[in-house]
Amino acid sequence: SQQQNSRPQLLRVLPKGISKLGLVRNNYHNGNNNVAILSATRERRTTNSGSSSSVQEQQQQLISDEETARQKRLGQAKRRREKLARMENRVSYLESLPINECSAAEQKELEGLLKTRENFEEQYDPTTFSTAHLEFKRKHNEAFAALA
Repeated sequence: SQQQNSRPQLLRVLPKGISKLGLVRNNYHNGNNNVAILSATRERRTTNSGSSSSVQEQQQQLISDEETARQKRLGQAKRRREKLARMENRVSYLESLPINECSAAEQKELEGLLKTRENFEEQYDPTTFSTAHLEFKRKHNEAFAALA
């Protein structure tokens, strides 16, 4: 009974990508001792797990899903462009109004739209870079020039 408790416990954890694992027991005689060695083997995978029609159906479903996702992304991009165009049109209209004819609400709207537009525009000002960063950029550009 004590010998049964001292046996090591085997964990049933499968490595990623292995669906089934088989254990093979090999018995060897080593002098006065019998030795059993366990080794792990993978179950053979077959490439044609289903009929060719089900594989084609899966491929068609995948193509259909990818096309649906592509159409969704195109629609989202189109809506973003339309929204930005509407915003730019409104900014243009508000900026074209004479200052004395703008209401306080229109002035605040214009300020908000301009602030929003600044968030989307690239804020690239090389004069604000440190000298160390400018030196890094110079060496970086030289490296690219050497590769060309």
